[in-house]
Amino acid sequence: MTSPSSSGVRVEVCFTALLLVSLLVTNRYLSLEADAAWVRFAGGDSYSYLTIANAFPSLPYDATLWLHKSQRFVLPYVLGGVARMFGVPVEQVFRGFAVLVVLGVVVLFRRILRYFALSIEMRMVLLGILILNAYMFRYHLAIPWMVSDLGFQLGVVLVLLGLLGERPGLTYVALLFATLSKQTALTLIPGVMAWIWLEWNAPRKVRVAHCLIVAALGPLVYLGTTWMVMSFSKPRVPIRYFVGLVEWIAGQFSLVALSAFTARGLIGFALPVALFLSLAVTRALPGGWYRNRRLWLCLALTASIDLTPFLAGPVITGHSLPRLTMLGYVPVLVGLGIVLADTVLPIAVQQRLVFVSAFAAAIGSFHHFYSFLGVLDPGPAGKFAAVYLASALLLFVGTGASGSAQEIANGDGGRGNLERRDHRRRDE
Repeated sequence: MTSPSSSGVRVEVCFTALLLVSLLVTNRYLSLEADAAWVRFAGGDSYSYLTIANAFPSLPYDATLWLHKSQRFVLPYVLGGVARMFGVPVEQVFRGFAVLVVLGVVVLFRRILRYFALSIEMRMVLLGILILNAYMFRYHLAIPWMVSDLGFQLGVVLVLLGLLGERPGLTYVALLFATLSKQTALTLIPGVMAWIWLEWNAPRKVRVAHCLIVAALGPLVYLGTTWMVMSFSKPRVPIRYFVGLVEWIAGQFSLVALSAFTARGLIGFALPVALFLSLAVTRALPGGWYRNRRLWLCLALTASIDLTPFLAGPVITGHSLPRLTMLGYVPVLVGLGIVLADTVLPIAVQQRLVFVSAFAAAIGSFHHFYSFLGVLDPGPAGKFAAVYLASALLLFVGTGASGSAQEIANGDGGRGNLERRDHRRRDE
């Protein structure tokens, strides 16, 4: 006879697979030849990575790339080697890698959630707003040649897995992988060190050693890759990538433009924010949730990732801002999972919430550019943003309508339901 817990896990796996299939089937897939103009508009860095891949087994010594793009040569170089080994077009190898990374991020995220005392239903809620978020995976499936972002996303999930499991080796390897993929990983160092120091149970001297290794690893990788690629790179990273916002404020400041820029960067986080706010309004959140240190460490990791594109300002970052800020999306969901693990909701409420969250996320998942319903035109961006925010509002209202902590006292979430939930948590 099948136990209820194993049956629930199968439902969760099938639910996740259904969401992934829906994502893959409804996504748009651009072509380097037929859609070259749009690839240059939305993912111009793709051509730098393809240049590196096509140069395998050599390096592109006859090209001159920006230093910060050349430093990310490892992933495209390896993918170029795979294409050469199997006689497959480089473009298709990149596309296959993008699909594998999407699957890998989802599988690893689900594994992270199992560290917490989350019911199967709440894991399904979080998986839904990860997979169906229009700003998370659709871009990378449509334009899979932006491999630095893909590698960084995978590295961030692995870093979180290493930190939560107190696994130094995995943490080092994940940080190394993220740094080789994108220099943004250097901004993770303070947050990773803080997590190790505050959360790991190792002796003080061991934690000091781990922090020193983390502090040294990123800069050493940066210096090493700089030395390796100097022969085919422009000599330095333009300083405007770090002070572009200050220059823009000094010379072209507009409150309306700044507000639009900020909103563009934060819009992708609307779904988890809507879920959290609805639980807060209905007083379903656990008392003292804000005292959970790991929650703030997760948010610190997101803030460190998102800082760089904001510092570059509207002129430099431009329409790339949602793509860059969403690189910090998974830590936000992990932080939300930490809060939800201590949130007492009846099973019936959780089951309704699975449907509400998936339905709301699905409505907002059809990106105006990267889904099959979209058109290759940046014009409808404002209309899609309105639809996406409406889906977040639906999640907010639907979560509140699904029930609150008050139901526990009223009998719907009585002792039997709570005991069932605890039993499900223990047996998973």
